[in-house]
Amino acid sequence: MKALKITGFVIGGISLFALTAFVVSLILSSLWNWLMPEIFNLPEIGLWQAAGLFILSKLLFTPGMGKSKNSHSSSRSKAWKRKFTKRMTDSSKYSHYTDCCSEPEAEPEGNKPEKKD
Repeated sequence: MKALKITGFVIGGISLFALTAFVVSLILSSLWNWLMPEIFNLPEIGLWQAAGLFILSKLLFTPGMGKSKNSHSSSRSKAWKRKFTKRMTDSSKYSHYTDCCSEPEAEPEGNKPEKKD
């Protein structure tokens, strides 16, 4: 009974994925074929090309694709960043880097050159 339930979920999931992919590809190809040939004089595309275009755009434009949010390298990177920031702010050796962008101090009144009229 449990195996039948698992099989149903797997088949249902695959069917839902296929239906979603078909609908997204249909919408993408319809929009492309409606707009792109008129605006940019590009050729029309089919359903498989629209599916490939969608997958390619997801791979290229989705930030962090292929990285898990709780990966080991992510926590190691954050620890290194904290250590580096602490070292840079605590050390007087590097204080001239933070002073470079501060407001210049006003000069005393006696050091200003006189204006000649």
